[in-house]
Amino acid sequence: LLSNNDSDERVRIMHVIASLREKALPIIISRIEQEAPWFYLRNLAYLLGQIGQEDTARFLAPLLEHGNDKVRQEALKSLYKIGGKHRGSILLAALRGADEDFKVNIVDVLGQSKSIEAVPVLIDLLKNRPLIASTARTALEEKICIALGAIGSADATGPLSEIASAKSFLNLRSYPDKVKAAAASSLRALKKKIAQS
Repeated sequence: LLSNNDSDERVRIMHVIASLREKALPIIISRIEQEAPWFYLRNLAYLLGQIGQEDTARFLAPLLEHGNDKVRQEALKSLYKIGGKHRGSILLAALRGADEDFKVNIVDVLGQSKSIEAVPVLIDLLKNRPLIASTARTALEEKICIALGAIGSADATGPLSEIASAKSFLNLRSYPDKVKAAAASSLRALKKKIAQS
């Protein structure tokens, strides 16, 4: 898997390894911690997603901080697939050091995972805005609003209401229209969920 240059052959090797199920986990885990080419680490992340269990999710954490985006994306997909009670804390730890482009992906998975522990962190991210928002920052704020709606915590109602309105949020300038629209949509979903419960 490490030395073969034929991608089709690597896929066949991965199928054999995946068929070993939990017997292959110790070897995969031991290899993740080594310096290796990005494609090899991406394949190990993929394999963990196929056969990993809740207690092996933590071994994906270093790959979420890898310099190669393909490795990070595969680790993120695998972490989502494995799930478990540690997923939220692993994602939140990775969120702190991620660039804004990858933060969008992490926030998306936090929302899909309905990670209740992420709500205060996501609200803080919305509060702590730069003076000049980049396109990536606007995309992140939009994704945070969507994620808060997906998670469904009543704690997000106030911040989403303030963003959706024309008023400033915590004495900061108004949010872009895309972010306001995402906040309004999430707020409607949240209120509906609260009313039903």
